[in-house]
Amino acid sequence: MTLLDDQPWRAEAACRDYPTDLFFATTGHASIAAARDARAVCRRCPVREECLAYAMSDPDIYGIWGGLTRLQRVKLKRSQRSAAA
Repeated sequence: MTLLDDQPWRAEAACRDYPTDLFFATTGHASIAAARDARAVCRRCPVREECLAYAMSDPDIYGIWGGLTRLQRVKLKRSQRSAAA
């Protein structure tokens, strides 16, 4: 059992029927295209908020989650901390 097994929202995720490498491409032009395509899937996902909240809870999670890349999530978290201060 993995940590994600405890996330019931995953059963409703739009990405469940797509290959995982779409959301975890790492280098070159292929990763740019994959990230664009992955974010398009996320935009129509009914559990996007839950997915993003899950990814925001762990800064070491890579890939596209909730429509954001890891770097975008780091920046979002930083801006949320600044706004709260």
